[in-house]
Amino acid sequence: MDKPLAAEVGLSEITVKIHRGHVMRKMEARSLADLVRVAEAPGLSSARK
Repeated sequence: MDKPLAAEVGLSEITVKIHRGHVMRKMEARSLADLVRVAEAPGLSSARK
């Protein structure tokens, strides 16, 4: 999951992992599934699908 995203945005895979970890901590998400649920809450979801 991290490798394709990293390639798409032009970052290294480890940078993507670190940023995701920071976001998870700030959003109090314990798993990637929790983070997705929080991100899909009204007001946070991206228009890009």
